Amino acid sequence: ELAKALPADAGAESDRAAVALASNDPERALDHAQRATALDPNLAAAWWNLALAARAQNLLRVSRAAFEKVVSRAEPGWTAEATAQIAALDRDLAPELEHAAFTARGKKMIEGGLVIDAADVGRFPAHARIHVLDAIRVASGPRLDELRAVAKELDAISGTPTMTGYIDRAAKVDPKLRATFADRYRAVIGRTASAADTLKLIEDLAKSGTGVDDIRAGAIIAGSLVDTRLAELTKIAAPWRDPWIDLVAERIRILAAFPDGDLRAIPALTGVLAGCTTDAWSLRCGQVAQELARQLFRVGRMQEAERWATRAGELYRRGNAPQYVQTALTLLGDIHRNLGRTALAGAELQEVALASDRCGLRRHTQIALAQVELARSSWPGVRATLPTPVAEAGCETSFEIQIQAIGTAVDLARTTNAPEDIARAKTWIATAANLNDPNKDAIALVATARLARGADPATTTKVRAWLDANPPSSDAPWPTAIRRWGFATLIADAGARADWAAVLALAEAEHPRAARAKCSLAISLDDTELTVAARTPSGIAGDHRVVSPEAIDSLTIVQPAIAKALAGCDEIAVGARSPLHGRADLLPPELAWWFAGDAPANARQAGISRAVEITSPRPLDASLPPLPAPGASSAKFDVSLAGPDATPTRVLAALADATYAEVHAHGIAAVAVDDAAFLALSPDPDGTYALRAAAVRKAKLANAPIVVLAACRAAAVAPYLRERWSLP
Repeated sequence: ELAKALPADAGAESDRAAVALASNDPERALDHAQRATALDPNLAAAWWNLALAARAQNLLRVSRAAFEKVVSRAEPGWTAEATAQIAALDRDLAPELEHAAFTARGKKMIEGGLVIDAADVGRFPAHARIHVLDAIRVASGPRLDELRAVAKELDAISGTPTMTGYIDRAAKVDPKLRATFADRYRAVIGRTASAADTLKLIEDLAKSGTGVDDIRAGAIIAGSLVDTRLAELTKIAAPWRDPWIDLVAERIRILAAFPDGDLRAIPALTGVLAGCTTDAWSLRCGQVAQELARQLFRVGRMQEAERWATRAGELYRRGNAPQYVQTALTLLGDIHRNLGRTALAGAELQEVALASDRCGLRRHTQIALAQVELARSSWPGVRATLPTPVAEAGCETSFEIQIQAIGTAVDLARTTNAPEDIARAKTWIATAANLNDPNKDAIALVATARLARGADPATTTKVRAWLDANPPSSDAPWPTAIRRWGFATLIADAGARADWAAVLALAEAEHPRAARAKCSLAISLDDTELTVAARTPSGIAGDHRVVSPEAIDSLTIVQPAIAKALAGCDEIAVGARSPLHGRADLLPPELAWWFAGDAPANARQAGISRAVEITSPRPLDASLPPLPAPGASSAKFDVSLAGPDATPTRVLAALADATYAEVHAHGIAAVAVDDAAFLALSPDPDGTYALRAAAVRKAKLANAPIVVLAACRAAAVAPYLRERWSLP
């Protein structure tokens, strides 16, 4: 309570951070300390609290950097203590920092140099296994005997004779045959072989017999060809019974069997992790856990994704594999960003940026950091973290990350209207021309319109023409996302010039099938611009304001004057764009208002009444606990589907002519991916247990049923980003 009463200045924010630390809440401490350092970069106490909060989150490099800021202030007392803290952090970071020297030793071993020793195996068990395997693959004759001792050390860790087994098999093969492929294999693992060279090596190895199968397996894995040569790798590795390779093959097999967000991948991956009972396979198990986190992230199960991404990081740390730790931490940063935990997300991404020597990953994290700063309305922070528009060779990021960078640069310039931000945004827009995607011209067009802020009628006209020519489609996520961006831009621009008729027309164009009542309300939040337009009995009215995104939850969205003008309406169709769609406080409860859906309602047949009850489904997902039986109800149901009968196919069939339905099931809210939200039901014969939004959208519900979802998060609202959804 005392912390809440403090003023909103740097000193007070630093004090709030101290209170949070004392309350064992390091994440909240991070938030307040970051705010304090943004308000006053010279406040030593703020940097001190930031360092302590980061260390409590195991973000050691962020902590060290903050302590260095304290030292740079050269204030009596603070400096000496901060220097001591830096020394302690250096000791904690030493094993990770030694990894580069170990990697150099491992590479020399593969080239025929000194074999790594037992101490290396103990400190770096994961990469020791990788390096020794590669050394065996390029070895023959007496060199194999030199590798036997370190192979035994690795077998002692795993409790299996897999490594010495590789040596025993290789020793039985003609040394000249294996030596023939050594340099070509070194080129594959050294990333100097072309894709064609790698494929030719694999083909030549296949023709040379089973005595070089270990080299072929290594080339398939190192050449990133497991997905296309999975059957080949599985057949090769089957006699070896080596979990190190089997875990790779099983992870890829699951993703091949259940592609594109198929939920059956989640229990399959979870099942694989149940067998991860020894640290010997920590890296491979970490890869499975990270893939599981990605799958859960994709379908919006953020808390579970967070848990498995954290688990992946723990497994990587147990194998002392810092580069893999960084990938898990990047994923965690993205998860926390989607959860709105921007302080923690920013610190995690900063940790990766400080640690990584891979320029592509570092660029990815810098772009993500810039988005965090944009979400916090820290314009200097965006400028400081967003990298240069043109990436160095080898440092390119994915298409999605590049688009996010363009959007961040444009949104910064649109908000600040600063000449230097506009110039930088234009340079970023120009990079769209180099994207390998058919939507690149549309991205550049909408981005250019955002920069113009309605001052370029020709560009506005082109955007509107593109929007009209590209209807939304769940099969085309990127054009649909560009549509949302385009409509947000044009609505905000129309609101800024108080053209309320244009706002309503655009809102109706975005959702052309929405039922239109005599009274309607369009609401859009575009970064900091809130636009509201209403069609009332007395005419059209509107409001356009600049608001703080952080205050949006407590903000009165519709001004009292507009709500009063709507009071005479028999009904009010409300079209609210994300993140406001679904909010219950947009209008007073005494008004007859409702959210306009995307599909027109079917007319219910007179005299028809058919009630359906769905209870106790049993989804194929061990992470979803069994549901209790619903309580006693006075309702009478014509159809009851329970337990194994409550499958997606049977539920949709029952809903087809229902007038009322109650669904008691686990519900998964997913706002980051189109049509990823689902109800977890019992499996159909093919194993599908998710009733997705896309399936409901395609179904014909003849009697426009009232559907009551007694599901977890049934009333969840899209937290942010682009999505506007409820029942399709």
